[in-house]
Amino acid sequence: MSDSSGTILVHMVHFPVLTLGPGRRVGVWLRGCSIHCEGCISEELWSFDPAFARGVDDVACEVRGFFGGDVPPAGVTVSGGEPFDQWEATRALLERFASFGIRDVLVYTGYDISAPEGRREEIAPLAAAVVDSPFKLGEDTEAVWKGSENQTLSVFRPEFKDMYGEWARSAKGALQVAVLGNRVVSIGIPRQSDAGAIMALAEMNAAR
Repeated sequence: MSDSSGTILVHMVHFPVLTLGPGRRVGVWLRGCSIHCEGCISEELWSFDPAFARGVDDVACEVRGFFGGDVPPAGVTVSGGEPFDQWEATRALLERFASFGIRDVLVYTGYDISAPEGRREEIAPLAAAVVDSPFKLGEDTEAVWKGSENQTLSVFRPEFKDMYGEWARSAKGALQVAVLGNRVVSIGIPRQSDAGAIMALAEMNAAR
């Protein structure tokens, strides 16, 4: 069991997220990435900035709070940044979700989970599903759930296979736009041809 009293670098937590997994979800974006895929639309999340450190329990309890509403989330999506680059903290967070009875957790990682560093044996008991492998510029896809054709979706919990299968067959549509304080953020995975406009939006927000 991981130490849930530790800290984790978190860029933001948002609900509802409508474009990163089936249904209305809580989105948790972690901070820091060492992979640095060419064409990444989230370069602002690459740095391991200690200013974004939060307690694992604090983040877990914030997420659990959304499940107490009149219309609880369908699940949680953990993205980044790169969750596996702070694996011990990510594992502790996922274990806390499990302790709350949150079973539908989707994790995005740029690592290949079939490779030794992919941690397939470790992530499978903690997540309902994982989208894995690095983003590859030039391998565009219409699938709503991924940014490049090489990426794969693994569903580990049988009760979610049909739901994730239906979602995986969906084509890309409009991205979600959210206003967070004085920032406007886009949520979702764009076509590669639209990525330039998304990155311009990110640069505009960073300049504020």
